[in-house]
Amino acid sequence: MNTSAMARTPSPRVAQKQARARNSIIEAADELTKNRSVDDVSIKDITEAADVGQGTFYIHFKSKNEVLIPIMQADAAHLDSAMQAVLKKTEDPVGILATSGRIMGRYVTSDERWRWVLRNSSVPVEEMQRAFGQFRDRDYQKGHVSGDFIKLDSSITASFTFGGFVNVLVANLDSQEREHAIDQAIELVLRALGVNEKRAHQLATQKLPEIQLA
Repeated sequence: MNTSAMARTPSPRVAQKQARARNSIIEAADELTKNRSVDDVSIKDITEAADVGQGTFYIHFKSKNEVLIPIMQADAAHLDSAMQAVLKKTEDPVGILATSGRIMGRYVTSDERWRWVLRNSSVPVEEMQRAFGQFRDRDYQKGHVSGDFIKLDSSITASFTFGGFVNVLVANLDSQEREHAIDQAIELVLRALGVNEKRAHQLATQKLPEIQLA
């Protein structure tokens, strides 16, 4: 019997307890950072709200920044669901990418928690990719399959254009022309993907649908 392997693998009961503790930490951090600046929330605040010790926190997360990752991923999934509900009758993958990108850009640059992530992450592109990556890849892939986007590796294309888009968001967080910058960035993304100038401009400037974020 491999006793070292047994020591490394927690029993189902222990694993469930660890999962509950991790979820409690995430839920506490989520609630605290909804109502207060991330800078004003300490790990001690989180562990007290979650009713766990700080040692338990560090079993699951290396830092306060790291506990934000699953929170922002869940928020991104919620935003994507709301956008998909509005865009479900839209069959044009280019239109879906343009509209969802413009909505996402407006959302993350106006939400205080997302603004904190963009300002304080040493690698904001990676943080955004962790949160929105699966949705971004899905929409890019649809455009490649339909033939609307240039025939290059979809994952490389997505990383290149998404990285540029996030950098525009960071650079324009405090700009009075922020929404215009977002729309221009989306237009450039579409052009880089092979969409013609007239169509790219039209999709990047048309009126956006309203979405419901319950």
